[in-house]
Amino acid sequence: MTVAYNALLASVGQAIVVLAEIQPLEILGVWTKEGGYTNVYSTPWASTIQTAAVPGGLYRRLDKVRGNATDFSLQASEALVDSHANSYFYDGTKLYVNIGGSSPDTLAMTGAFFTIFFASTSVSFSDQPLYEPRLADTWPSIVTEKPDPLFGATQADTGSLAVSNADGLFDEMARRYVWRNKTVTFKMGGVGLAYSDYSTIGVMLINAIAPDDDVCAFTLEVQGAVLNQSIPPQLWADGVDAVSVQATLAQYKPWLLGHAKDCKLPMVADDVYEPTDSIFRSSPAGIVAGDLTQVNAMYAVNKSTGAKTPLVLFTDYSPSVGALYSIINATYQVATSSTYEIWADLQSEFFDVPTFGAAMVRFLQLLGVETAQIDTAAFTALDTNAPAMAGLYLVTPAPAADILRVFEQSLLGQIYHTTAGLWTIRRWDPSSPAQYSISDADIVSWTPTEDLKSSVNEVRINYDMRQATGTFTQAVSSDSTVQYANETSDSVTIPSYLLMASDASALANHMRFLKCAPSGRYAVELRGLELMTASAGDMVSVTRARGPIARTGRLDGQFFEIMKIEKVLGPIPMVRVELEDLGGQTDRIGRCTNGTSPTDWSTAAASDRALYMFCSDTNGYVDPTDPQTLNGKVPY
Repeated sequence: MTVAYNALLASVGQAIVVLAEIQPLEILGVWTKEGGYTNVYSTPWASTIQTAAVPGGLYRRLDKVRGNATDFSLQASEALVDSHANSYFYDGTKLYVNIGGSSPDTLAMTGAFFTIFFASTSVSFSDQPLYEPRLADTWPSIVTEKPDPLFGATQADTGSLAVSNADGLFDEMARRYVWRNKTVTFKMGGVGLAYSDYSTIGVMLINAIAPDDDVCAFTLEVQGAVLNQSIPPQLWADGVDAVSVQATLAQYKPWLLGHAKDCKLPMVADDVYEPTDSIFRSSPAGIVAGDLTQVNAMYAVNKSTGAKTPLVLFTDYSPSVGALYSIINATYQVATSSTYEIWADLQSEFFDVPTFGAAMVRFLQLLGVETAQIDTAAFTALDTNAPAMAGLYLVTPAPAADILRVFEQSLLGQIYHTTAGLWTIRRWDPSSPAQYSISDADIVSWTPTEDLKSSVNEVRINYDMRQATGTFTQAVSSDSTVQYANETSDSVTIPSYLLMASDASALANHMRFLKCAPSGRYAVELRGLELMTASAGDMVSVTRARGPIARTGRLDGQFFEIMKIEKVLGPIPMVRVELEDLGGQTDRIGRCTNGTSPTDWSTAAASDRALYMFCSDTNGYVDPTDPQTLNGKVPY
């Protein structure tokens, strides 16, 4: 945020302006061969949308051209397009494209992505196109929610947008262009601010459009279109694989992420097993190459006894099929014996080390998320700071949202969208400094709810899953004090894609600690706009004269986590949040204070140690290297 933007939020008479930049797609054709060039085809494309509703047309900015799933590169001339396959050039009236010599009409889809510009009131920028003041009285709103780490389900960010349609502009545009899964970027600023001073509030996707006589209403969300898939999506018998695949084999092509043991392999011909290339080759286009699976071991398993016999294999490889493993010993050949089935220990070569960050990036790519839409640096940082090993061999179809949720639970992580629209991840860390702070002066209402049933005394983590048998190992963390004090025993079991006992044990301790006390939720309406750029999962430092959740009866900079945030962009912008008190532990983790200053464990008085027993460094943050915080107190 810029100085000018912060000054706007602090001003008494805020002259707020909201921008909405909408990017639909136009499917292009018919294409004409350009004379004088070998590979160039062209089609007319106007820089304004010509409709009877808007005399003179509505300006649109060309952003990119795509053929099927490939984004074309922009060139500076028709001549350069001629020498660069999958490229385009725009001269203001026509689009010139080279897809490798053929007509773009041979592709399933050649389209132009463009942006149209709307605002809540008239605004003019010297370095930007004109924004039409068309945002309707039903102002945009954005809602994001983070699921509970133990019990919650993945929540898609949602929002709404209404644009004036009194002149029938969208009566024509609604059917002329493709709107589904196309982006809307919201920005907020004020009259007199430069475009660079406007702050991006959110980037969302369109999943419904409804023009009527007055407005065109857009229903928005983030994630939903990606996570509403059932995966793995394809069968071996779908006809797109090598000729050796049995045409009637009704088995799903598995997805492998990381390392996995005891994986049943599909047989693609008599006694020939193909655990490799087609696991990924038929996935959405644009996936990076190099995904062949490495076979670490292969076994013949007696169906009656479960005995595993290592196999001696003959391996053949062909570019069209991948690696084929043929069983040499006739005793174990399925064609001659129904006694055995074949299992293998597999490793995806995509990963040097099968860490979660790399696995989750790969998972998003397989779902069709473009790499440019992924904050890869955040996933790499996760692998550096929390190098847990991951393993998933998925054969039975499951919702993508459920798989992603298990990824999150495996690390106490949160996969979410930044306000700029990138997929990113963070690990839950209450010792991190707060991104925002609020006090009594910022709060219109503060409504608490406390769920005494949310505390549990035992957490079980399932790890090292074996696909062939459906078995797993379990790590357990329990606290008898919670059981006896609450006069009940509550145990929860969490699935994970962890492989190592140490990682699973640490996760069980973390989750049990978070749930050993009842959590408090607070519905808060704010009069300030500081949290307008916040996201669900951000930490907020709260100072209030009344703080019943704290043992002092007040809040002195204690940390709360945003579990839900609603941003209403007008006509009077406001922010509503649901804050959660870090699993009921806001007094004991994060920034601890005796009411006047942060408290360090080594210098704290005995009374402070009794009250704030999880303090650490001079800033009041939990120190994971401090023996006092590791000795059965805060498992971070």
